[in-house]
Amino acid sequence: MREAVGQLMSKPGGRAGALRAMVLGAVVALGAVAAGGAAAEPLPLWEVGAGGTGLILPDYRGSDQSRGYVYPIPYVIYRGDRFRIDKDRIREFLLSNDRLELELSVNANVPVDSNRNNARRGMPNLRAVIEGGPSLRYLVYKAADGGREFFIRLPARGAMSTDGRFIGWVFQPGAGVDWSDVNVAGSPGWNFGVQGSWTANTRHYDNFYYSVDPAYATPARAAYSAPGGGAGAQVTLAASKRFPSFWVGGFLRYDSVRGAQFAQSPLVRTQQDVYGGVAVAWVFGRSDETVDATR
Repeated sequence: MREAVGQLMSKPGGRAGALRAMVLGAVVALGAVAAGGAAAEPLPLWEVGAGGTGLILPDYRGSDQSRGYVYPIPYVIYRGDRFRIDKDRIREFLLSNDRLELELSVNANVPVDSNRNNARRGMPNLRAVIEGGPSLRYLVYKAADGGREFFIRLPARGAMSTDGRFIGWVFQPGAGVDWSDVNVAGSPGWNFGVQGSWTANTRHYDNFYYSVDPAYATPARAAYSAPGGGAGAQVTLAASKRFPSFWVGGFLRYDSVRGAQFAQSPLVRTQQDVYGGVAVAWVFGRSDETVDATR
């Protein structure tokens, strides 16, 4: 997610491609602020709604320029026995084992206008990129009351630009802790989470973002070929609460490319950054059928 909604129509990659990335990016934004949680009382089998999110994000990882964005977001929940759609993931239970889950991991980077980024000025604009792939989630520990769990997540996402070009793979293993139904100053139902991850990219992926072709080298920007490999780490803090008719959430992320294989690229202007966002979604539809939310 690199550009605001109002700027997407004029960016490279075409209107349709940018909008596709925007919609997927909005879903990712909602997931970023969703700290999962199970309530003690039964909840509807499905819920639908819509809202918006406000974010402050860097142009790309390693950029020293950040911008504020506003996106629409969907709110879709399905609490099935074997297949579920949560605020932050799509998952399916494997081998009748509640500890091991198969999820869909997604991410989206919309176009970057190089004329608006000092490090990339004079270089080609970046197309929108959509990432998707499987992720294994292993539940290491879950408290007896369901209020706390520790998990490990192993995602692998293939990345494709909106002109149909496959640009490589992203691997992002990590671990996290979720606290559910926390009472904050007399207000129960808050969910909190902290997740840490380490990232590795293939050479073609890093080449897309961090290489500088000799034709675009300048006295202040040397030619560079990104090698691929380790790509730094992230730590994300999140909080959310489900009210009777709406949902709110927020996140704060520390992102470091210190030690990344592409850290010597002249397009990397800072090795660490802190950014975040908030979201709100109104729930306007739900099923009459309810299910045990702690299952």
